Amino acid sequence: MEINFTTDSLVWLRRDLRLEDNKAILKAQNIGQNFAICFVFDKNILNPLKSDSFIVKDSDGFVIDNRISFIYHSLKELDGELKKIGSRLILKYGFAHQVIPELVNKLQVKNLICSEDYEPSAISRDNEIKKVVSKNLVNFFSVKDQCIFEKKEILSKTGNPYTVFSPYKKTWYEKFFSTYSVNLTAKKIDFSKKILKIPDNEIFLFPTLNEIGFSTKNTLPSIIKTGSSGAKIHLDEFLEKIDLYKSERDFPSINGTSYLSVHMRFGTISIRKVITKVLDNNKSFEDLTEGSLAWLSELVWRE
Repeated sequence: MEINFTTDSLVWLRRDLRLEDNKAILKAQNIGQNFAICFVFDKNILNPLKSDSFIVKDSDGFVIDNRISFIYHSLKELDGELKKIGSRLILKYGFAHQVIPELVNKLQVKNLICSEDYEPSAISRDNEIKKVVSKNLVNFFSVKDQCIFEKKEILSKTGNPYTVFSPYKKTWYEKFFSTYSVNLTAKKIDFSKKILKIPDNEIFLFPTLNEIGFSTKNTLPSIIKTGSSGAKIHLDEFLEKIDLYKSERDFPSINGTSYLSVHMRFGTISIRKVITKVLDNNKSFEDLTEGSLAWLSELVWRE
């Protein structure tokens, strides 16, 4: 792909595969003239998946991995939404620590924006990329998106991280309900004016699953829907039965769970949207049913 346009900011999606209530996109909207959105299928992550001793391959020798299939189809949906407003998702395959600085240079980017990632390997990768792009006076912004409270925002009275969940949850609840209003989600914004317009005749390499070494065979359970549209369907369906969640969640024969774990893992829906919907389902915290409290507790455990 030969890029022949420039942009003020570049939003690098990782575990925030959505356009709605995305803090990295909101940051780009607020600080720059225009911005583009990209995603990298990182070889540092994908290569080990292809060499795992427990991998399963299709008849053509391509690796079957439901996680990659979920991500890919969610990105296809996101790209479709961007096309509706005259843009495209820039999808690349390679080593992220090489691909991102190359994109930054080609696009003459002033601001590189992403959501915070807390895994050690991701922290090292981001630090390396920040060091490289900073040499060209590019600002590197990492914003909180995948959690409500991060790092040292929840500490014990001694100023140390909690090592037991129950007191952590108690403090989380206290801080949450004293800090936030019921509606946590960012105000819906129209970023169609600032998103970089990429014409249909622009040649993009949107690699197929086979081209990155994975099977196109859809082995996802039929009940799992992908993309932000799928997350919305799962959430709406779950809210209708959430009151029974505590009593039914442990029985495989009962369809009593949310099917949202993978969606929150890869950010096709925000944690803020999920919690807001749960609270909207009730008049107040005191009115939360046992099922709602059990699920909210699991969301806090996730942090």
